[in-house]
Amino acid sequence: MATENFFSGPAYEDALQKCAQVAKEDFEYSSRALNSAFLSLQEFGTGLTQAIQSIQRKMIREGENKTTTDVVEDLGNIQKELLNKNRYDLDSLQKALQAKQRSLNHFSIAVMGRTKAGKSTLHSVVTGEGRC
Repeated sequence: MATENFFSGPAYEDALQKCAQVAKEDFEYSSRALNSAFLSLQEFGTGLTQAIQSIQRKMIREGENKTTTDVVEDLGNIQKELLNKNRYDLDSLQKALQAKQRSLNHFSIAVMGRTKAGKSTLHSVVTGEGRC
């Protein structure tokens, strides 16, 4: 008895094309969001640097005092910690996004189930290999 292959033909090809288009759109959206996050981080770093420099200039004009010196030091430490942590996180996201970009045109399917549930039969039908 011949088995009908549901994984071929125009409807199947159309479904694959739609999935590929959705994956591409999702990738582009994620890429834009990641770029926006990088730009925001840069702007934040620049703004914080300018604020620290402004305080330091004021300290020079008006004279240093312990509180202002402590504030400048604390702001510098906060800036370093936030930028380093966020850069690390954004770099990790960028690497994950690049990995997803490489697999945009490929699909992976995982089949799990109990013993004798039909996983191998399903694999045979999908790939057109073996016997059913």
